[in-house]
Amino acid sequence: MLATPAPPHDGLGYLDLTAVVLYLLGTVGIALYFARRQASTEEFFLGGRSVPWFAVGLSIMATLMSTISYLSMPGELISKGITMLLGIIAFPLNVLVIFTLFVPFFMRLRLTSAYEYLELRFNYAARAMGASLFIFMRLGWMGVVVYTSSLALTEMTRGQVPEQYQTSLIYFMIAGVGLFATLYTVIGGLRAVIWTDVVQFLVLLGGTLITLAYVAVSTNSGPAQWWETASEVTAQHTRPPILPAAITEERTILWAVSMVFFWTICTHVSDQVVLQRYFATSSLKSARRSYLLAAGADLLVLILLALCGLALLAFYIQHPTYLPIDAETGAHHLPSSTKFSDKVFPYFIGHQLPTGVGGVILAALIAAAMSSIDSGVNSVSAVITKDFFARLYPKGSGKMSELALAKTLTFTIGVCSTGVACGVAYVVISRGINIFEVMQPAFNMFLGPLASLFVIGMFLPRCTAHSTLPAVLAGIALAIIWSYWKPIFGTDVAPSFALAVAAPFLTSLSLAALLGVLLNPGGTHSGSRYTWYNIIKHGQPASDVTEA
Repeated sequence: MLATPAPPHDGLGYLDLTAVVLYLLGTVGIALYFARRQASTEEFFLGGRSVPWFAVGLSIMATLMSTISYLSMPGELISKGITMLLGIIAFPLNVLVIFTLFVPFFMRLRLTSAYEYLELRFNYAARAMGASLFIFMRLGWMGVVVYTSSLALTEMTRGQVPEQYQTSLIYFMIAGVGLFATLYTVIGGLRAVIWTDVVQFLVLLGGTLITLAYVAVSTNSGPAQWWETASEVTAQHTRPPILPAAITEERTILWAVSMVFFWTICTHVSDQVVLQRYFATSSLKSARRSYLLAAGADLLVLILLALCGLALLAFYIQHPTYLPIDAETGAHHLPSSTKFSDKVFPYFIGHQLPTGVGGVILAALIAAAMSSIDSGVNSVSAVITKDFFARLYPKGSGKMSELALAKTLTFTIGVCSTGVACGVAYVVISRGINIFEVMQPAFNMFLGPLASLFVIGMFLPRCTAHSTLPAVLAGIALAIIWSYWKPIFGTDVAPSFALAVAAPFLTSLSLAALLGVLLNPGGTHSGSRYTWYNIIKHGQPASDVTEA
């Protein structure tokens, strides 16, 4: 028989706020401690290439998860079911590709910016294209991260702030979190970012375990009962279709596996945020260990977050009056409604967990957002410094050192990401979509074309810039059309967002292979030494080793 948990309390108390303040002060303290070691861009961007592998692994996982996954995975399961979780079926193939092909390749190159490779393989235009795609992608990503952390805080304080001021509070918190994170980023190098990531990963992991334990104990139930409750919401919640009936069908197991596979390999072959962390390790062995730890931690947390979604769905279906009242309908919110599903987890943390516990998790969510911004800004600064400033001004501008430029860029980029977050908030609030669906038009649309640049360079030896750049431009055009299909064509039906990374990636790759045959005569050329086979067999040519 199910027990009756305590009714929700008013929200965050003084103990919660004290936990938030102490946690944030500790995070800033870590950044200040490591900031003393910043005497060069190698230390600022790469942690002196001596960061322990386990810290790098947890940092990769924490950075890619951030507050986006922490809120979107439970929200996705609550509103749509387990379909997207089943994408984890792709994990073994992801591990095979990344561990065997990608990590050894990049560790042999000894780069600071991953996009240096594109100039070695093609030309500077390819490098500038890759760096620009990355910058656009990560600005959008940071905007979504800031928005989700602000969403979490506003839901945790629901009831303490009048309903009519909730939207205003979101924008206020976006500005506060974004600007505070910007100031924090200015003082933190990659070493500080990585170690704060480790702390945040452990606290966020603890948050999932506390949530599961609370629901299980307070309701005297477990995963079996949660699953049964979810199955009664819709058939797709627990029995998703395997194959799609049409390309417009969004949630099927095949599409979920495809999305996870292509998103993961594209991220690990082209994203400076990830590759920069591998560059910060001391050896190939350490980088591979980092990846395996990151993959294992990612799998664990995704499963736990999905269980949280099941638990919370069952909890609030059994106790619907524990949810706040919808100002529009006058009735209690439904947990599975798309409008509210992303807010269920933070509302539970702020109003159901014991006072003090919610504050620690809230602090970790805010700090995770700051860490994601720190990671993004640090990586974007590395790219702008190495791929544009140092490349165009090899002797420096005469006015500012690389390190000073990097610190100046952190402030500018942080402010820009805060502005993007306000735009994301407006779109999500006005259109009533969940976080999961906003990720593609906000930033993932650049990932497929960006990754294709690297894969073409690594595995299509015949291709040169003449055949590659037009193919990638075609992929970019397809990615934009795919992501904004509905407003472009004025329709309510669009191709599945689950294919929005795979389709542009495969289009660019296929078109480059065709143009390589049509436009390039074959044989050796200036970039031939930088294919995957030649780098793995011979290493980077000594004459072209890039200075870190």
